[in-house]
Amino acid sequence: MKRGRKVKKICVIRMSSLGDIIQASAALRAVRNKYPDAEITFVVAKGFEIPVLNSPIIDNLVVYNRGGKNLSNFNKLISLIFKLFRNRFDILIDLHYNRRSRIISFLAMPRRRTPVLGNYLKYSNLERHELFLNRVGIDSTLPPMEFWSGEDDVHFAGEFLKRARIEPDDFLVGLNPGVNWTTKSWPEDYLARVGDYFSQVHGAKTIVFGGPDDRKKAVNVYKKMERKPVLAAGRASFLETGELIRRCNLFITGDTGLMHLARGVNVPIVAIFGGTDPWRHTAPLPGNMRVIRDDECQPPCYKYHCPKKTRACLWAVTPEMVIKEAENLLNLKSYSDDTD
Repeated sequence: MKRGRKVKKICVIRMSSLGDIIQASAALRAVRNKYPDAEITFVVAKGFEIPVLNSPIIDNLVVYNRGGKNLSNFNKLISLIFKLFRNRFDILIDLHYNRRSRIISFLAMPRRRTPVLGNYLKYSNLERHELFLNRVGIDSTLPPMEFWSGEDDVHFAGEFLKRARIEPDDFLVGLNPGVNWTTKSWPEDYLARVGDYFSQVHGAKTIVFGGPDDRKKAVNVYKKMERKPVLAAGRASFLETGELIRRCNLFITGDTGLMHLARGVNVPIVAIFGGTDPWRHTAPLPGNMRVIRDDECQPPCYKYHCPKKTRACLWAVTPEMVIKEAENLLNLKSYSDDTD
C-alpha cells in the first residue's frame, strides 16, 4: 500500500470458535482505534457469528457457510474469495491463521495483509494477534477483550436474577462444568465442593452455567451441592448467559468459550486446565484471572479423550487449590485463617 494512502476498507477474518471470536474483539477494537473512519468487514463461519452480532465496531458481517462436501464446499470457498476480492480491501487481517484462511487472505488480493507463511503458531493466540496488527501498521498493545450483547439480553439477565432472588449486592459465584472435551472437564463433585465452600464460608450465592448440551453436568453439580445453586444451564442464550456472567463476582471454569466470555465482561476468573495449554489460550493474563494446571502431565495432549484414560491432570487440581487461588484473587479471608 502506498505511503500516505488513506485506509478505507479493512477485512478481519476469524472463522471460529465462540471463545476465539471473543478473543478477536480486542484486535477489532485496536483496528477501530487506529482507523476510526474505515469500513470494517468481519468474516466468520456460519454458527459462530453470535458474539459479533451486536458489535458496534463491525460495519459488515460476512458469514461463511462451510457446510457441504467436496465440490459444494469448494464452490462456497471460491464464492467467498471472489466476494472479498471485489472489495479490494486496503488491509486484510487473518486472525485465524489456518490453511484455509491463509488461502483466502492471499487470493483476496488486499493491498496489505498479515503473513501467509511462517511459524506464527509458536505465539499465544493474543500475542499472534498483536504481532499481526503490528505487521500491518497498528502498533499498539491489545486493549481488553469485549463482549457485546443487546438490550433484550440485559433485560433477561435482570429478570432471571430477580426471580432467583439474587440481589445486586449479593456475592455471586458462577460455576461452569460445561466442556465438551473430557480432557477439559473438571470433576463435577470438585466443582460442587468449591461452590459449597463459597456459600458456607463467604455467604455467596451460586449459579451453574452451560449450554443445552451441558444441562446434565449442571444438574449433577446441583445434586452434589448442599446449598443448592441456581441452574442457568440450558435456560439462557449465549448472549443472555454473558449478561448473567457479567453480574458474577467470581467465575470458576474450564477451558471453554464461557471462560473467554467471562474475560470479555471483565469478571474475576479461576480457570482449570487439563489437556490444553493455558499459555496458548490465555496469555497475556489480565490481573483478574488465574489459571491452574497439573504441570506433571506434559506436554498438553490436545486429545478429546484422555490418552491414559485417567484424566489424572484434572484430578490433580483439587478443590482446595482452586479455593486458595480464588481467595487470593479476591483478597478474601479463608476459612483456614479463622481456624489457625
